[in-house]
Formats: sequence, structure tokens, C-alpha cells
Amino acid sequence: MSRQTNERAFETHVEQMLANVGWRTGTNAEWSVEHALFAPRVFAFLEEMQPKLWTEMRALHGTELEKLLLGVLAKELDHKGAMHVLRHGFALANPLDKFELGIRKLIEDLMIERMGENDKIVIRYMADTEFQGAAFPVLAREIFRTIHRDRLPAEPQ
Repeated sequence: MSRQTNERAFETHVEQMLANVGWRTGTNAEWSVEHALFAPRVFAFLEEMQPKLWTEMRALHGTELEKLLLGVLAKELDHKGAMHVLRHGFALANPLDKFELGIRKLIEDLMIERMGENDKIVIRYMADTEFQGAAFPVLAREIFRTIHRDRLPAEPQ
């Protein structure tokens, strides 16, 4: 009796072996043809592994989060490959924490420039480190949101 191996039988066998160790078979509905991955599973994994970061990103990007994540992830996979991304992860461009580092000096300069318009707040911001610590994240977040909201659709992210 001759047994000829065919590709479909081989795929089925490999899938069964993987299922025995926890692999879950994907569906066509979950598959993103454009990005070549199971997008809902990527989001579920990221939310499960980084719940605090996921909540912060959701608050910052709203309903655009998934689209943004897929775009960044696809670029990272194309440029660095799957093994690098699996080993080292990926980051969104201009995350708020890095944005805050770069914007601190700009906010201080703006405060000095606008001192005549609202001198009490500016003087307090410049002199009171506790107030500065409370106000800076709010100012940086609002600037970050404004930049992302006002960006033209054709501009690169």
C-alpha cells in the first residue's frame, strides 16, 4: 500500500501537533490580509501582557489605536523581521513618555514667553516644583493629543 504525502495532509498533521501543545487555529475572519497576521489576537495579547500600557494607549489614541498599532507593527516586521520583533518587541512612534522628555524645555520657554499674559501661573510653574510636576504631564498630554488630532491625514505618522 503506497502512502503519498501531500501538502494538505502535512499541514493538518502539523496543526494537530501544535494544537496538542496549546496552539489555536485561526479563522479567515481574524486574518488581516494587508498585514499578514491575526490582528484581534495581537491586540488581545498586547492587552493581556501590558494592561496598564494598553489602557494608557487607549486613552491617548481612542478608536485609532488598533490601526496605529497594526501600521507600526507591520513596519517593524518588514524592516527588522519576525524574530527581532518577537525577541525585542516594538514601540509606537513618539510615545507619550518620550514625547514628554522632548517637550519639557519647549513648555518652559513657552511659559517665559507668555509670562505677561498670565504671570501668576507662569511664576508658580517656574518656581514650584510640586506644581510643575502636577501640571507638566497634563500640558504634555494635551500638546501630544493636539498634534495627533490636528495632523493632516496625508502626513506620515
